Amino acid sequence: MDQFAVEIEKEIHHMLKQKDSSIDWPAVKKNRSVSKSDFAMVMGSLTGKLKDISLPEFSTMAAQHIQSLASNHPMISGATAQAGYINITVHRPQIFAFLKDVLEAGDSYGKSNVMAGKKVIVEHTSSNPNGPLHVGNLRNVILGGILSKLLESVGYSVKQHFYVNDLGAQIGLTALGFTAVNGKLKINLKVDQWIGIIYAIMNTFSELQVLGQNLGDLNLQLENGEDPISLKYGPTEKHLNLGKEIQDEIFKLKEYVEIFQDLQPRQPELFALILKSVKDVNIKQEAGEL
Repeated sequence: MDQFAVEIEKEIHHMLKQKDSSIDWPAVKKNRSVSKSDFAMVMGSLTGKLKDISLPEFSTMAAQHIQSLASNHPMISGATAQAGYINITVHRPQIFAFLKDVLEAGDSYGKSNVMAGKKVIVEHTSSNPNGPLHVGNLRNVILGGILSKLLESVGYSVKQHFYVNDLGAQIGLTALGFTAVNGKLKINLKVDQWIGIIYAIMNTFSELQVLGQNLGDLNLQLENGEDPISLKYGPTEKHLNLGKEIQDEIFKLKEYVEIFQDLQPRQPELFALILKSVKDVNIKQEAGEL
């Protein structure tokens, strides 16, 4: 209940600051006499601080302002001024119904499947094998774990990875992509985010090449509304008759085509510039040589 009182106070203060942001509005407390109201503000703390208006008049004006906004508020139902107080009532039936829904839903409350079918890899913890562990590594365990749980709660299929060392493959891919755009585009993200999306694009391009895709042809097929999977493997209804190895390949290709389509609109200029630069390059080989 204490946290609920805090939220009510935030809402009331937000309402009143729309009326007068210069006032240091009194705290909102639970009313001891619930027959009068659910919460109350003791207006006496404003005595001597008001100009050209009496405290009772000011309290009435403030209560009327709350009342005028309460009709569209999900929690607050009204307010009245009385004897140095502003008495505030809440929508008890709505609040109790909301709490009932939360309690009945239990751990599933707030969860959804809005991102069902999408996959995410959250890399965290990864420490430098050339240095000692430190408190920052523990912080990353906590942040990575919480982020993974949040993503799962909206339907993502999440894998958590802890990379010790991958022989520089990430660095090679990122360096090759960065070389393609360095000095040609204005960075419109934080530097680490910019580097991160370059790596994401390059890794996607590399995986698609490994799966036998020509990046230029793939981009043209998608622009024309064609399905690259059907073009390579035939209609979807025939895929079940193919061997497991081919089915796994189709599944992986579909996954990376979806990632390709997801990344493109995020940074269209960056995506197009990298694509133009590397579409005829053996990305895995070039990155490995850097």
